[in-house]
Amino acid sequence: AMAAATPKASHARSARPARRSSWRRRLIVWSALLVGLIGLGVVVRMNADEWLFMWPSRAEFATPAGHEDVEFTTPDGVRLHGWFVRAFDAAPGEVRPCIVQTHGNAGALPDHAPSATWLAQHGFHVLAFDYRDYGRSQETSGETREDLVTDARAAIAYARARPDVDGERIGVIGFSLGSGLGLAAVVEAPSVRAVVARAGFDGWKTIANRHAPVLGGLLVRSGLDPADSAAALGTRPLLVIHGDADRIVPIAHGRAVYEAAKAAGVDAEFVELPGVRHNDPVWLDPRFTEPIAAFFRTALVDTVEAVPAE
Repeated sequence: AMAAATPKASHARSARPARRSSWRRRLIVWSALLVGLIGLGVVVRMNADEWLFMWPSRAEFATPAGHEDVEFTTPDGVRLHGWFVRAFDAAPGEVRPCIVQTHGNAGALPDHAPSATWLAQHGFHVLAFDYRDYGRSQETSGETREDLVTDARAAIAYARARPDVDGERIGVIGFSLGSGLGLAAVVEAPSVRAVVARAGFDGWKTIANRHAPVLGGLLVRSGLDPADSAAALGTRPLLVIHGDADRIVPIAHGRAVYEAAKAAGVDAEFVELPGVRHNDPVWLDPRFTEPIAAFFRTALVDTVEAVPAE
């Protein structure tokens, strides 16, 4: 019996080192993969904004009747293209408040301008423009969120400098990605007196994690988060408007932007649009147009306090 047990004990001792060796190899492989992913993440993070959030189109398009083609240049020398639409009831050269649109992530002006140019029917001039790499704006080697905020600020400055625009009565209306870009631009643009944020997310990492759990948060960096920008508006009023059927940017994101602003003492309002999805043509819906037109009338027409110059 003793002789029979000896080979079994010897086999058990030899199996344990083999199992340990196998686990070491696995640990080395998984460690190498992890290091590789981290290294890839460091490289990709530099361009994650461009790859994940910005999908420009450079397809050719015609300029609609009543839309003035305009160009202006950013502080870093990039030429941008836009459309200026005069208030329908304004006489030639008449000075009016102006609404600047900051559009969403995909496409170009023809895809987005209608969601802002309807405001010309309510007595406002409207400037809709394309960020760098979009539409007819200058093509560059790639854009980041900071670049697009620079573009938004350049659009605000251009509108403010026009002789037919009341430079102290500027509003901004942003959609989705443009909601956050517009808010960030307004923080450093005191001439802007009111902001509308439609279907926007509260943070870059939070929306990335929704669409790419874990990986999105690893690849996308923080900074210029819309909730933080909303909280920094000071005395400028904010209207957050969001559809409750939005599956791309769920309404909880809009509520978070609104709540961050309210907690900071900003005069903020929240409008929920029942049954409205992210890309629905809301400019045809009075539940959307009426509160926005009223909001801008109150902020830009009925209120006349002086605004500090930039």
